[in-house]
Amino acid sequence: MPAGKPLSEGCLFKMRIADGKGSIIMKISVIIPAYNHEKYIGASIESVLGQTFKDFELIIINDGSADNTEREILKYDDSRIIYLSQENRGAHNTINKGIDMAKGEYISILNSDDVYHPDRLALCLEHLESHKGTSVVITQVEGITDEGAPVTDQKTPQIMAWLDWYSDALALFQTNDFLLSAFAKNILVTTSNYFMTKAIFQKAGGFSSLRYAHDWDMLLRLARFCKIHLMRDVLLQYRIHQSNTVLEDDSEAKVKFEVNWLIVRNIRQLTEDVDLLQLMDSIKKNHYIVSDVLTLLLTINNASKAEELLNFKHPITVEMLKLIE
Repeated sequence: MPAGKPLSEGCLFKMRIADGKGSIIMKISVIIPAYNHEKYIGASIESVLGQTFKDFELIIINDGSADNTEREILKYDDSRIIYLSQENRGAHNTINKGIDMAKGEYISILNSDDVYHPDRLALCLEHLESHKGTSVVITQVEGITDEGAPVTDQKTPQIMAWLDWYSDALALFQTNDFLLSAFAKNILVTTSNYFMTKAIFQKAGGFSSLRYAHDWDMLLRLARFCKIHLMRDVLLQYRIHQSNTVLEDDSEAKVKFEVNWLIVRNIRQLTEDVDLLQLMDSIKKNHYIVSDVLTLLLTINNASKAEELLNFKHPITVEMLKLIE
């Protein structure tokens, strides 16, 4: 296939093996939602194709990129790649679509600017296969710069703040209940950190329509009904750069609003056996919490009306954003 040719439909580059009933046999499905990452997508794809574990399919969905992301993707003619191009629908919709397409027993997500360690799939799979009571594995994360260098030597305020935050998060999750700790910190850091059974993802109901915090919301939802294991191996590189979604212009207040929204939604789903004092302590550690916004959201008992507030142009949301600013 010539590089650079636009695709309006998904292109299947693989002849898969089928069992006697015609079903697809596949161990892992890796999903890459790609959006305007022409500079980084090559490194992301190569980090998947270079995995020591080989029994996987790689589903790449170009979510309406306006740059040369598609051209970079089409440079890779590997039999394990499935490529689909679509109009922009947002990260949460794109990941949900990729998982719907997936034929694997396990799902691994990789954003198009992040990078896997070569052993990530092998080690995550090994843990879930040997611990049948666990459905989700996440790992420690290494921050990298725009150019791919580790951030540990960087002294910018943004990098130092991230390193301090992540160090605090690792300490919190080492000693406390996972679910309650997740109300304080998003130890996941990024959707790229998810490795889970497809069955548990389907049970959770897919990613919600949050622009900035769909990964955190999913973490809390999963932690309510399944066991999540945090591996202390550094198996993922998270790229910190100015085009990160959470660093968009005018994003700070919107991020805080979404976090308050998801905290309220997940509080409502907790069972009576949760220690309320520990829950309060965890929420106090969450630096995104805005008490006035949290209180207002708690007064909305109608789920559909609460969902409507995720539209940043909704008049009530506009007023809540003013409280945050």
